[in-house]
Amino acid sequence: MYVMNERVLYIGLMLFLFFSFSAYAQQEALDKILLSEEHTAARIPALGAPNQVYEFAMEYPQVEGQPYLPYLDKDQLQGSLLLADGSTLTDIRFKYNIYEDAIEVNLKGKRVNLDPAEVVGFSFIDEEGEAHVFRNGYQIDAFSTQTDLTHLSYFEVLYEGPYVVVLRHWSREVKKSENTTKVPGMGQAAVWYYFSDPKEEAFLIKEGYFFPVKLNKAGFYRAFSDAEKQIRTYVKKNWLRCRTTEELAKVAAYYERILTRRAERAKERQLP
Repeated sequence: MYVMNERVLYIGLMLFLFFSFSAYAQQEALDKILLSEEHTAARIPALGAPNQVYEFAMEYPQVEGQPYLPYLDKDQLQGSLLLADGSTLTDIRFKYNIYEDAIEVNLKGKRVNLDPAEVVGFSFIDEEGEAHVFRNGYQIDAFSTQTDLTHLSYFEVLYEGPYVVVLRHWSREVKKSENTTKVPGMGQAAVWYYFSDPKEEAFLIKEGYFFPVKLNKAGFYRAFSDAEKQIRTYVKKNWLRCRTTEELAKVAAYYERILTRRAERAKERQLP
């Protein structure tokens, strides 16, 4: 009995050391990818003085509503972070701030931003069991004159094939509220703001080009103009309204099948 207890204690000690080392290694990795204060200030120009470590009230001093409003989801997400060196941090709790386009983690009771140059992607499973994968690093410089998006912006990958990639970008805007607060003795009113509902934009990577897609039938047909006749038939047959990014992903998958069949027929014609 004594030998068995000693063995159990030994196994318990080894497990404790393993998980302690694993937690320490992940904490050390997080420390290395914290967004620098200078970088944060450059990326977040609005509503207050940004800082490497910040509280919600300090960051958005005159925004109405609860602290979850800048985020994709009000609850913390639990998933994996993909780092620039190819390694992955698993079982990390974080929030995705879609107003700042930043990943936030809670360290020692403070919310901190992670460096998008070091965290090149993340993934999580939502409450309904659906997996979501986000990445940055897309070369959109040619499109950057028309948008604030850069190669550090995160995009949700909705479909990825050999011919086409469908991406979704989430964001929120800060809008001026109709509510004002009178400042006693000053004859002035403080202006308040609020976060808009989440906004999604659709993008396509096709033949090496990155471009936005309008969520309507004309936008869909324009995006796949080299197979427009087949796409029109597919949309009509499947009663698609062409108003969501999920529908765009379905059409892209069908478009892939069209191009695959074309490539197979071309290969057959080349056979002796």
